[in-house]
Amino acid sequence: MICPACGSAAHEVKDSRPNAEENAIRRRRRCGCGHRFTTFEVLREDPELIGPNDRSKWRRAAEMQALFRKLDLEDAHLALALVRRLSGAEASEQDREAA
Repeated sequence: MICPACGSAAHEVKDSRPNAEENAIRRRRRCGCGHRFTTFEVLREDPELIGPNDRSKWRRAAEMQALFRKLDLEDAHLALALVRRLSGAEASEQDREAA
């Protein structure tokens, strides 16, 4: 956060509390220059979150983690298929071919 009066990032939070709907946090801040200001941090749903039925995103996430952790992609696909079986989701034909 930047002070609207002086542009400084040096400030401290004096008060913090959720709003009535509990989807935002109201923070009262005080800058080093003495200016006080209020900020609201709104909680929102991230559209990039992976849903339980979005197989392509799950597969891509498993592949990225396999590359990051230096694992074999085949092992990542096997692990993904196992997670789906344990969670009760049926593996698609494409997942069976990859595993």
